[in-house]
Amino acid sequence: MIKRKTLVTAALTLALLIAIAVLGLGVFSRTTLDSSSREFAVFVTPLILSANPDAAGITEDENAAAIERIEGTLAWETYAHPSLLRQQSAADRSKYLLMVTRNLGALEVLESISGGSDASFSPLNDGPARANYNLQVKFRRAAAEVQISMLYEQDQWQITAFQVISDETSD
Repeated sequence: MIKRKTLVTAALTLALLIAIAVLGLGVFSRTTLDSSSREFAVFVTPLILSANPDAAGITEDENAAAIERIEGTLAWETYAHPSLLRQQSAADRSKYLLMVTRNLGALEVLESISGGSDASFSPLNDGPARANYNLQVKFRRAAAEVQISMLYEQDQWQITAFQVISDETSD
């Protein structure tokens, strides 16, 4: 009888230790993903918004060259999720960013960031982590808010949506 009680106690203790280890791994994984998503948002936002700082008053030929430069600088194939690449053509993405820099001027400073990821605590969750951030930024001519959404797939964060909101832009 005592052996059976000892075995049950040992099995329950082992199950509890395994559950604690799994939960600890989940907390560590979530913290790591949340930190890496914030770092990615802070890294990629200035990269995107600084791709064409001198867009004001350019000709159509210069406009076409600027669009090519934006695409080359951003390497959308590296940072954008395939769903974003399907939603918006390369030319449309570049024209949007060109319009933003024309209206707001060059990016000067990233003032603050809020948001986070919704990664699961469970390491057994097979769904991709998602993150959403709002960044307050200052351009030469106006302040704006950048809304960026991301998905963690293939061991990297990928942009699923990117929008600049300001009174100075129509979008």
